[in-house]
Amino acid sequence: MTIAIRRGVDTDLEGFRELRLQALHDYPEAYSADYEAYLQWPLSQWQERLCANPIYFAVDEAATDVKGGLVGMAGIFPGNTSKIKHRATIWGVYVRPTHRGHGLARQLVLACVDWAQQQSLRLVTLSAVTSNVAAMNCYKRCGFTICGVEPDGIYTHGVYYDEFTMIKWL
Repeated sequence: MTIAIRRGVDTDLEGFRELRLQALHDYPEAYSADYEAYLQWPLSQWQERLCANPIYFAVDEAATDVKGGLVGMAGIFPGNTSKIKHRATIWGVYVRPTHRGHGLARQLVLACVDWAQQQSLRLVTLSAVTSNVAAMNCYKRCGFTICGVEPDGIYTHGVYYDEFTMIKWL
């Protein structure tokens, strides 16, 4: 399996939308974003999200059953005020079930970390539901450590989920 990790480009729009909606639909407890709300977004809003800040994709050209061969993603956005411009947050880490177990999530997260280092940022944060052991192990392998917990950080389908906040100093 040959998979490339690369930054998103304009032509990834439809694949990005499909991939993100799949993640939100299939794993609602893992994301604070809401599937139903994102389903209503016009393409212009998806385009804005794709172009606003870096999103990295795992691309499997042999995966002809998915748009653009996009099989994984992770985004990062820097702080947007003078008080928080020294840090960034990773969001939306997802790998299609058919492509898990090959270290793609780790590669995507590290692509985001590399971008943050190139921007001379001081730290990167992310959040993960405490019950998602695979994600926690991945983030720890990438050098993140738990720095806090948000009780009931996610509420979906009548269930509350705690979230760990994790940090990586650069």
